[in-house]
Amino acid sequence: MPREQDLLFANLNYTYEEVERLRQGFYPHNEEDQWFIYFQRQNMHFHLREGGYCVFILEFIEDREDGYSAYYAKVNRNRTQYKFVSERLDICLMSAIIDYLLERRDSIPDCSFD
Repeated sequence: MPREQDLLFANLNYTYEEVERLRQGFYPHNEEDQWFIYFQRQNMHFHLREGGYCVFILEFIEDREDGYSAYYAKVNRNRTQYKFVSERLDICLMSAIIDYLLERRDSIPDCSFD
């Protein structure tokens, strides 16, 4: 993660089972896969496949009876590594990637720019 970064308020919640699935990470297998994702301790790292730049680091806290909360995420603000559009879209993108990894195909949010 470069020095140019911000903190996003994400406020996302996941069950123990969902976080265990996410801990498996994701390795890009084909041209359409844009992300490389892994866990380090309680942090989920999102790297762009092209260039390998870290874009998000989402911190999980075990504070719920049924699982984890992810209140905050660091986001890359280096314009040569990641093109910032808006905090709302950053949060939507993180959430959409996680929903995809959890195979929630019917609940993936539309993160198109309005």
